[in-house]
Amino acid sequence: MKKQLVLAMTLMLAVSTSVAQTLNIGGHRAPFDELNHVWLCSVPQFLFGQDFTAQVSYGDELSDLYIDSVAIANDDPFTFASLEGGKQYAVTVQKGDRQITGAITFTWLPIVELFGTFTNTYSYGDVIVSEPDSAYAEPMMAKVKTRGGATNVGGKHKRNYRIKFINEDSTKRNRRFFGLRNDNCWILDAGQMDFLRVRNRVSTDLWLDMARKPWYSDTVANVRNGSRGQMVEVMLNGEYRGIKKMCEPIVSKQLKLTRYDE
Repeated sequence: MKKQLVLAMTLMLAVSTSVAQTLNIGGHRAPFDELNHVWLCSVPQFLFGQDFTAQVSYGDELSDLYIDSVAIANDDPFTFASLEGGKQYAVTVQKGDRQITGAITFTWLPIVELFGTFTNTYSYGDVIVSEPDSAYAEPMMAKVKTRGGATNVGGKHKRNYRIKFINEDSTKRNRRFFGLRNDNCWILDAGQMDFLRVRNRVSTDLWLDMARKPWYSDTVANVRNGSRGQMVEVMLNGEYRGIKKMCEPIVSKQLKLTRYDE
């Protein structure tokens, strides 16, 4: 119990450090990527291709914020001209005695933030999922481990993860994302062997379109013999880790199977 408490306090410190540098743009969480000095914000796709005027908020630990050389007081509106993928808006901001110089950029993919130190055995961590409509923006407790065979070795820089969401007492906690199933177990697939990063997602979606449902599907609702998922942008401990696929694992719950003893 003492070890879990120390770990929980360490994770809370890591999350609070990240939150201290987070901007809120029009109600959308924009975490800071320490690796590239970029604030990444997820917004709905329909906003791209036009000007986006939004209120910009930040915590007490930040001050003297400038976006494209325009001074922005806390909760001031700012117009991000001609929003498009990859476009950056220059930022300088003061955090204590440190001046941070970087940029804001936007994506219509959800952003998944992981906090913790993870190996091939489960360890405690925190997860924040920011969907374009800001459905989730608070840290969620979880047990996380790396997964995979040939993709989970020292020479591979991009990891797959299995995430099991939990309550404070370590009991299972179901979570629903992207309109998919409500469950405690999710997978982050890095697409390690696929430079396009989308081959697994495309092939699985094609399978769901063409596969024959189990014979009992006419009497049991929502039977699925495949995995659904969503491409997401991933950050680990405040550093950008690229695009991955967050998806449902194929388990008995997908097929609505009941366990029994012979």
